[in-house]
Amino acid sequence: MNNFDPPKQAGDYDVNAYCPVCNSRSNFLYKANDGREYGYHNTPAQELKSNRDFGGEIVFRLLGCATCGVAGLAEFHNRVLYRFDPHAQVTINLPDDTPDDIKREFRSAENCSGIEEYRPGATMLRSTIEKVLIKHGYNENDLFQKLDQLAEDKIITRTLAKQNQEIVRILGNDVLHGIWREVFPDEFATAYKYTHRLIEAFYDDHKSVLAELQEIGKEIPDEESQEPESS
Repeated sequence: MNNFDPPKQAGDYDVNAYCPVCNSRSNFLYKANDGREYGYHNTPAQELKSNRDFGGEIVFRLLGCATCGVAGLAEFHNRVLYRFDPHAQVTINLPDDTPDDIKREFRSAENCSGIEEYRPGATMLRSTIEKVLIKHGYNENDLFQKLDQLAEDKIITRTLAKQNQEIVRILGNDVLHGIWREVFPDEFATAYKYTHRLIEAFYDDHKSVLAELQEIGKEIPDEESQEPESS
């Protein structure tokens, strides 16, 4: 399932978007089956108390999911879709052995995607990878080198290492250190997919991974020592 495709206008005032109740893409319609409009409110843009650089008419319309009937609210500027709610976030299962802090970091990235904030979401994905690697003794050098060493140690495949190097690291570094640029939904979706694969590589069969690391003499940090001290 890919929920990183933003809502799209699908007719005069209909919207195609991800429905959190149906758990799939659906059309949200401005008319019920009997032809009755759900409701709307028109207002001139200059009457809104906001900094929007926009002239013309703004229409707020109540829509209904064609599949389950749940309500949505769309904002149109001169009949063009500007914003749609609800923002629905995608979630994906994580292995049972995944530590809570890794889960929370990954879920934070999902929360960002749910409100179409892909820049901070990319940073959360990068942070997730860093945490996974540090927990398994890869705490030296930069992220690119850590992933390279993982592949050399045959803990993960060279392909998975490269995917994380070239996608997640680049997105995270662009946000943290580069000149501002937009992170697009398809970029985030790809980074999200490969971050999830990395988590699965370590935690689907965590005991086997730990045994392999022990064989190559890797020193695994004590989990308790990684917890933040209480103030």
